Amino acid sequence: MRLLVGSTLGRAGWGRRRSADPTVAPRRTATGAVGARRGGWYAPWVSSEPLRIWADPLPVVDVRSRSERLSLSPVLRPVLDDRFDRAAAADRYGSLLRRFLLTGPDEAEVALLPRLYEATDSREVVDTVRRAEARGLRTLVFSGHDLEPVMASESVILLHPGPTRGGQPSAQVLAVPYIFADRARWPEARPDGERPTVAFCGQGTSRPGVAPARAVRRWAGRFTDRARSRVVSPPAGGHVRLRAEALDLLTQHPGITDRFVVRDQYRAGVSSDADRVRTQAEFDDNLRSATYALCVRGTGNFSARFYESLSFGRVPLFVDTDCVLPFEDEIDWRSRTVWLDHTEVNSIGDRLMSAHPEVLIDPERSPDSLRRLWEERLTEQGFYDHLPAVVRRLL
Repeated sequence: MRLLVGSTLGRAGWGRRRSADPTVAPRRTATGAVGARRGGWYAPWVSSEPLRIWADPLPVVDVRSRSERLSLSPVLRPVLDDRFDRAAAADRYGSLLRRFLLTGPDEAEVALLPRLYEATDSREVVDTVRRAEARGLRTLVFSGHDLEPVMASESVILLHPGPTRGGQPSAQVLAVPYIFADRARWPEARPDGERPTVAFCGQGTSRPGVAPARAVRRWAGRFTDRARSRVVSPPAGGHVRLRAEALDLLTQHPGITDRFVVRDQYRAGVSSDADRVRTQAEFDDNLRSATYALCVRGTGNFSARFYESLSFGRVPLFVDTDCVLPFEDEIDWRSRTVWLDHTEVNSIGDRLMSAHPEVLIDPERSPDSLRRLWEERLTEQGFYDHLPAVVRRLL
């Protein structure tokens, strides 16, 4: 049995011990999520007790090197980053510093792979997991790659930006949101009207004949990985085709106004800092121009635009490709988006037209509500504030 983010069940054989905040009694909500009763409503449980983690051996890194810092598992970065005094570190790392505590193995609740999976030798991954299992501990493994690695051990809890439902034969998986600097000029007025408007600025087509050798090498590498069961397989047809199909159907629908800026390369293929600033401003202005943002997976099984649209108070028009989203058993994502399965993309225009009148009066899909959801759960501070409670429910 594979459990998703926020599950209240543990894997047989790996229930070990559960730490609780003695000041807040855990309660189960109607959906099964653990919460705290406050003023007659159930709030997600945020324990004041840091999650005790064991990471051994600690890597030696040059913290002045950004690439070396980013190769670390996120919860270790504030531990090893000695560039700041205590106050500055608290300001920089916030919940990453408050919610996690590095301890020895006897005091720990869970083990941690010190570096990202992609920055760790495969033998070291196996050794870390086995040492943890010998002490009755599960292991948190952070992955930062687009493609989801397949983990062989049931004791692993994988944290990845784009998990695929059913993709892990053994390990459990948690979705990590796409983290970015806030660019919204909040409050952002949303141009709601009787006619739905949909924004999209990004790669929605491919240039024929561009870098065919590179494409062949990329796909050959992916098939090699699949043959060795190293990653969860991406769609054989690629993500751009699905995006292009959705864009074309929305453009042709007579009841929908599209605000589409379709590129034929990722991030418009720019390379200079000035061009990156310009294209980012175009992307942000495009989000501001509509009520909805079309969100379809990229190379990885997640949409960065999904999180960016929420930060701008826009409603994701979300095409689900068996995605696992953060805090699934605590957040009813279908009530915060206009949701359809990738097999239903042919009806995307009619589905949006049907949902639009309700969206306009739905408080859960108002700009303020969507923005607040992003701030409280999907920013770096919000996500890591709530992660310890989610992990504890899997132990």
